[in-house]
Amino acid sequence: MMSFPGWRKPLLALLAALAASLLVGCGIFSSKSDGLTSDDPVKLYADAKADLDNGSWDRAIKGMEKVEARATGTLLGQQAILDMAYAQWKSGERAAATATLDRFAKLHPSSPAFDYALYCAA
Repeated sequence: MMSFPGWRKPLLALLAALAASLLVGCGIFSSKSDGLTSDDPVKLYADAKADLDNGSWDRAIKGMEKVEARATGTLLGQQAILDMAYAQWKSGERAAATATLDRFAKLHPSSPAFDYALYCAA
């Protein structure tokens, strides 16, 4: 039987924990308890955009939150944040809309929509 020096056991445990966390982060062992559906972000966006176009502000906000969670860092995720701010503004949640636009500006300073977000937040 092979014995490991004292420093290798903690290293192996750390590597195993790292591998497990990577697998969970990639969704291999994740659960559906996050409240989000497994739908494609494009489909989620289309549904949320339909709610936005119909004036269902609260449903649109919730839908855009799901899109942002599923498409974080993509152009679709950025558009979802901007649309969420619009829905918040239209529903009378002015402070929430401004906070959403400020968050957009902090998260995406190189976005093509950065100037638009600053303009709307002013």
